[in-house]
Amino acid sequence: MTAVSNASPLINLARIGLLDLLHKIYGSLLIPSAVWDEVVVQGAGQAGAEEVRTADWIARQAITNEPLAQALRQELDAGEAEAIVLALETHAEFGAALHRIDWCADCRQAAWFDSVHQAALGRAA
Repeated sequence: MTAVSNASPLINLARIGLLDLLHKIYGSLLIPSAVWDEVVVQGAGQAGAEEVRTADWIARQAITNEPLAQALRQELDAGEAEAIVLALETHAEFGAALHRIDWCADCRQAAWFDSVHQAALGRAA
């Protein structure tokens, strides 16, 4: 299965040494050009930059529906907007799972921020 990711899961999982978790769950990832730029180019020397650049299971792919990406950029950053467009264009897995794997300061570990986890922390999902 292939999934599309935005920058936050890549950076946060790399920061705690668990980027490979996405490989184990999804097999392969597609990232749009804006995410590549944010993580690898602008983020050079930061968590995730080298890991993403060298991962053979992460592929960069340009989007084709630029008008949709522009519309989404009114509310989202470029990486998030392009990730949504790329997922739609490729029919890849996207969304809740990749957006919700993050560092949990309360738990001091990577966590799935599903409704159960959110409720346990007293937060709305």
